[in-house]
Amino acid sequence: MGKTFARAEAAWTNVAPPPGASPLQPAAVGGGLCPAKKFPDRSVVAQVAALGAKCAVFEAVAFGADGAQGAPFSSAGFSCAAAPQGAGSPWAAAWSGAYYAYSCAAGAQQVAFNWGTQYTYAPVASLQTIGPPA
Repeated sequence: MGKTFARAEAAWTNVAPPPGASPLQPAAVGGGLCPAKKFPDRSVVAQVAALGAKCAVFEAVAFGADGAQGAPFSSAGFSCAAAPQGAGSPWAAAWSGAYYAYSCAAGAQQVAFNWGTQYTYAPVASLQTIGPPA
């Protein structure tokens, strides 16, 4: 009789940070994966950080931040949580008054950015306007 051999392989993808890991935080002032963008109401998203996502994905996700104005939201398949920021935060040099650090995730992809209405790092008029997702 012939012999039968069996072979099994396991493969998995991490879809969430390990327990106890912190969510992705926005990039340092003056840095970031993508340039700061303004909304028609002159609020701004800036200090973009990402894991497994490119600028087009960030823009599709961040488009929901203006309507949320500091509240949690979902956009482009990402769930986003906000943390209020202000004087003394790592990004205070780019903002005046209150603003929000957003951390968003969809499986293994993460994006993080700041959103607010009082951006001081660059003239808001000089920023490109963010558009709705295509």
